[in-house]
Amino acid sequence: MKCSVFTSVHRVILTRIALSLFTYIMLSNDVHAQTTEPVSTNKLFVVGASAGIGVPTGYMQNIAGIGFTGTIDAEHQIKNKISFDASLGYIYFTEVSDVSHTTILKSSLLPVTAGLRYYFKDFRDGLFIGFGIGGANLKWKETRLLAPTGVSYYSETNLVLTPHIGFVKNRLSIDAKLALYQIFEYNANVGIITCGYAFLE
Repeated sequence: MKCSVFTSVHRVILTRIALSLFTYIMLSNDVHAQTTEPVSTNKLFVVGASAGIGVPTGYMQNIAGIGFTGTIDAEHQIKNKISFDASLGYIYFTEVSDVSHTTILKSSLLPVTAGLRYYFKDFRDGLFIGFGIGGANLKWKETRLLAPTGVSYYSETNLVLTPHIGFVKNRLSIDAKLALYQIFEYNANVGIITCGYAFLE
């Protein structure tokens, strides 16, 4: 099965824009930090879990219904308002069928990403934006109901980009994320909304 890795021009452009944006933010934050108080020693490292729903778009709609997701997140403060974050997630999609209802498809997605977050107020307090990059493994099962009947299994591992925006207050958080993925050079993105809780601060 053909695996299209790192071949999308728009993904390269998006990655460069995001990295340039975060570089600008970090440099601006360094200048601002010279006239503000030092980084707090509290909550420098946070581990949490989140759950939510995923909505497939593009080609993903052909093989996946609404998804249910769970994620483990780790976050480490590196500047006053900037943090490094890593996440391991799993999305189970409800089954879908083709137009003739002769084929049923079930799928799941396992994304692993790392990236940066920028908090507009302070670390783990208020609105933030973020960008992650990593890999994701998509698996799906195809069941054919008419001759020739049978079951086929597929797997595709590819680059995934995750721009997102969220809000944190105390130990609670809400995050809206777009997972940019590809299957056979087709856009297969998933919009994800999760609610999380930090159980280790």
